[in-house]
Amino acid sequence: MSTPSDPVHPELVLHVGRRATLALRAAFLVAIAVFGVVALAIAIGRPSGDGQGGAGNVVLPAAAIAFALLGLAFTLGQWWDDATHLRVVDGRLEVRHGGRRLRGRAVRYALDHPVLLIAEGPRDSIRMFVEQDERRVDLGKADQLGADQLRDLGSWLRSQGVRFEQRSDR
Repeated sequence: MSTPSDPVHPELVLHVGRRATLALRAAFLVAIAVFGVVALAIAIGRPSGDGQGGAGNVVLPAAAIAFALLGLAFTLGQWWDDATHLRVVDGRLEVRHGGRRLRGRAVRYALDHPVLLIAEGPRDSIRMFVEQDERRVDLGKADQLGADQLRDLGSWLRSQGVRFEQRSDR
């Protein structure tokens, strides 16, 4: 059953499918930050003796900028976590989350034992996991991964010589 590694596709990347939502959220937060900077510049440029406004003219735009930047950092963190990279290195399956340059810690699975692909959770939020012994990686929601990516995952694992079993715990 073991087939040689596929030299054309040495790595498989799965995307959970939240990128469009995350891009919209990031654009919205950038717009809030820009409006906050403009409002803050107007408030600071106003003469202090004209009797208008108060501390709120400076504090509210500054708070909008701060919260927008915090939200943007959180959103970019989720964007980073959207991709899961799988590859076979030195006779072990390596799974890690992250983008091309920034990747998280790799979880490695031995190829001499089958790897489990597990579907788990309630019907409306089934999550997919890769597991072997005590090592487990969350691939994301099954409906966001989609049937095509799950089929590609199975085909890629077979092409790399990885033995795997599928299990559903729902």
